[in-house]
Amino acid sequence: MQARCRIGRSPALVLLMTLSVAVPLEGQDEWRPFETSAQRVVPALESLAKWCGSKRLFGERSEVHDLILEFDPDHLPSRRLLGYRRQRDGGWKRRASWRRPRMAKAEVVELATRREAAVGEFVDATLEGIAARREKLGSTRCRVLLERLLRMAPGDPGIHDALGEVAWKGRWVLKESVAASKRARELAQAAARFMRSASTPVPSTATRLDSQIGLDWTGAREAGSVRVVGTVPTEEVESAVRLSLASRALFEKAFGVKVSFPKDYVVYLLGGAGDGNTFIDRYPGMSPEYRRFARRLVCVWAPARWHAASWSGHAATRMEWVGRLALALFLRRDLNVKTSHGALYEGLSVYLSHLLVGTRFTWTVDRSTYGAGHDDWRDRLTKKGADWFQEARDLVAKGRRPDYPALLGKRVNDFTIEDLVHAYVFGAYLLEARPHGWRKLLTHVGRGLHHAEAVRKAMGLGVKELEDRVLRWLEERAIVQ
Repeated sequence: MQARCRIGRSPALVLLMTLSVAVPLEGQDEWRPFETSAQRVVPALESLAKWCGSKRLFGERSEVHDLILEFDPDHLPSRRLLGYRRQRDGGWKRRASWRRPRMAKAEVVELATRREAAVGEFVDATLEGIAARREKLGSTRCRVLLERLLRMAPGDPGIHDALGEVAWKGRWVLKESVAASKRARELAQAAARFMRSASTPVPSTATRLDSQIGLDWTGAREAGSVRVVGTVPTEEVESAVRLSLASRALFEKAFGVKVSFPKDYVVYLLGGAGDGNTFIDRYPGMSPEYRRFARRLVCVWAPARWHAASWSGHAATRMEWVGRLALALFLRRDLNVKTSHGALYEGLSVYLSHLLVGTRFTWTVDRSTYGAGHDDWRDRLTKKGADWFQEARDLVAKGRRPDYPALLGKRVNDFTIEDLVHAYVFGAYLLEARPHGWRKLLTHVGRGLHHAEAVRKAMGLGVKELEDRVLRWLEERAIVQ
């Protein structure tokens, strides 16, 4: 909390605030504990309202009376000035003809100073009370109280700090929005550096399994425990080895962990569906059911081994799958993030893969028709230069915002394209905006904790609060870059 110079804070008031904010927050009752302070704050606000009237600041005077009602809902002068009439049931109803007066065209500095003097002591004391009981109150109650405080003192740095906000170029934004801008550049630069500096592969001797599969291999290369065998041009085989190594380096940079490829890690890079079908038919140990499943795909892991194959007829898609395979290996083996953790698994890997190769052709398919029926949208999303962040903003603008309680509980094979776009944003948020918060989340999720509890333990937020925060970050990301 940012310290401010303030006179004569009452220790009794601080104690009152510390003890009183732990009440249920339902409707007006969420503010009821602070009515005890009305005897201190309301007279000061009444004086401020009178001053506004004397300066013909009638819109601002209405706002001050709004504040008075926060403390004293039945304050008769405020109710009358704001156009309310008492109803037979004891409630208040505003006249339909009432219109709020216009605000001053320019900011009135003296008004801000006087307003600060009227509510400042109360705001400071309440902030201390919230801070002292934050864990017991819970994140939702704290946020509600802080947002109501903010209506009293919109520019108060202590309130904004407690809400996780910081001043940036004349506006308040999330702290993580500012940090994410730098982190995003660091990750992009690291990906480019790792692609340039990856070790040069060397020729690899053919194995018995290569011969058993019996394709017309054009080359085999290896480096750093990565082996790639292909029926594609040798240059592509070599690029696949380097991409695998760069994927490992970027994974370590993004997650701050050391990982390694298993000794038997092999990728078979095949020139098309014909080679893919031959591989599926001849690779040992696949069940008939698994072979039928594999024929629906263009990339597949061999069962019970760290062998994989990609056979798209499109070279860029094959190459992207090479990076995705390495990232999937580390997510599953080292962080215990699986396809059942759809938003994490797909969001994180698509984000990192895009940094490395600049494309987003590859979407995980797990015995489903993921993305079927949306060819036009898929074509748009896979175009070079597609802005998935803007796609997500457009979805939200159309009322199709993500439902995080549902999204975070989905398996990859239950995803829609909307889910994929929102998962991509979630993955970017974790890696760019929460570089130190993802570890606890993935640890809890990997241990089988329900996603709602994992989010609460790792981030101190409810799932819907996390959703709101990610969507706000998404909007601010377009500005703070």
